[in-house]
Amino acid sequence: MRVPQEAGTGSAPRRLLGSYVDEIDYGLFSTREAPGIDHAWDPEYFFHIAKALGGNDNRDWVLETALHNVTQEYKIETKAGMDAKGSYPGAPVSAGVEVDYERLRRAKITLGAGSKKYYIPRGYISEAYRAFAEQSDSYPSVVFDDDHMLIDQIVIVQNLALEVESKSEFGAAFEAKAENVNNLGIGVKYTRTSERKYQIEITDGKEYLFGLSGVQADKMTGD
Repeated sequence: MRVPQEAGTGSAPRRLLGSYVDEIDYGLFSTREAPGIDHAWDPEYFFHIAKALGGNDNRDWVLETALHNVTQEYKIETKAGMDAKGSYPGAPVSAGVEVDYERLRRAKITLGAGSKKYYIPRGYISEAYRAFAEQSDSYPSVVFDDDHMLIDQIVIVQNLALEVESKSEFGAAFEAKAENVNNLGIGVKYTRTSERKYQIEITDGKEYLFGLSGVQADKMTGD
């Protein structure tokens, strides 16, 4: 996601794991689906009903993987006809500087200490849904609705570094705004690494929701 959300323990973004959200259609002719980031039902509702099935009291429903020093590069693409202007990718709301995404070529992300992936094993979800289907009248429609997704994975990051490469040189206006953020002393620093590259480093000690994935609720029963 372009703008990471603060996701401290107990926060709404942190509690998206195991929650149901709206399904968002995108891409040409809306042929692809992605999860939204707003709760569509009680937070962590899947855990509530899955644990109530019984027989899994000792199960670790949430597993985690450390992502320290994981680096990923990706190409930045924009959708034709859409407003491509937005905050510098990866920048918190308090430190955003506007960029034109049509002018950005690629990005390189490095995750720092404390960054983790939290996920629900897919087998656990499938097993629970087989039991849900046997007594579907006992559950609200959101559990099976084709307009919703179950969040099965979230990525929480700390100490993020993200470098972007532009198709043209970053101008003086951007540089001035970036320097203004640096002077705020909020643990966010912009650095020019070349004429066409800038890097943001976030070392404010906060946890941020940086990514998530979901499964289509209606597909879990095989319908």
